[in-house]
Amino acid sequence: MANEDRKQAKTEANATKAKSKAMRPWYKKKRFIIPGIFLALLFLAPTEDTSPTSQGNGSETTIEEPSEMGVIPPGETTSFAEWDYKVVDIETHNVLGDERPRGQFVTFIVEVTNNANTEREIGDLFYAEDSQERVFNFNSSASLAHHHTYEVDTWHYEAIGASFSAKLPVTFDVPEDVEELYLYPQDIEERDFDTTKAIHVKL
Repeated sequence: MANEDRKQAKTEANATKAKSKAMRPWYKKKRFIIPGIFLALLFLAPTEDTSPTSQGNGSETTIEEPSEMGVIPPGETTSFAEWDYKVVDIETHNVLGDERPRGQFVTFIVEVTNNANTEREIGDLFYAEDSQERVFNFNSSASLAHHHTYEVDTWHYEAIGASFSAKLPVTFDVPEDVEELYLYPQDIEERDFDTTKAIHVKL
């Protein structure tokens, strides 16, 4: 009989304990306390500073601007694709041999040096652009006509030996209102700007 009383008392005690536990406010229960602590830590944790960082002298970091291509006048030498070249003269023509322009022919007399280990031709290496950003392609037939008429050293499809230099005409057909031109090599990229410059001429 005593054993039954003890069991009954234990059962009643457990029931009372369970009821008391169930009646606790939600914020005192473990299943809410632990996640609550975790969320509080998240809110209190320092956030990453996305503002520009200081360089130690009070200045903010800046994004590096893209490089700009330099500009040089005729007579100064620049380089591209193992060619050194400079413009030594500028000519304008209304006719070259049998070739007639739609506007006017502008011929750059360009002195080039082949820095490669083999002979090669200059080809259609160059193009021109005016101050209005109009682009003019190399005129092969007019350049050849200039070579035949004025007997300049060589022409664009004649091979130049390794380490040799030569002068050749580079001609463009441009509108008559063009007052200045920039001479560029084809396929130039930003990485070439350290060694390659545009040649600026006034007509």
